Amino acid sequence: MASLSRDRNGTTRIQFIGADGERRAVRLGAVSQEIADAVHRRVGQLVAHAIAGTAHEPELSKWLAAVPPMLYQ
Repeated sequence: MASLSRDRNGTTRIQFIGADGERRAVRLGAVSQEIADAVHRRVGQLVAHAIAGTAHEPELSKWLAAVPPMLYQ
């Protein structure tokens, strides 16, 4: 549901189609592959739940509550 890519300048972004059908991107900047993979997995879960209209797991809610405001927006 979400794709992870690295730009030529070394920054990372996650692209996905939201529940509203719009293509969106989350720019992570220059982060390690481990962090990029973790955020990619979480964003994919959030998108899947938004499309399905289901509540997400407590662990995902806990992660989302701890996300920095810049990424949350």
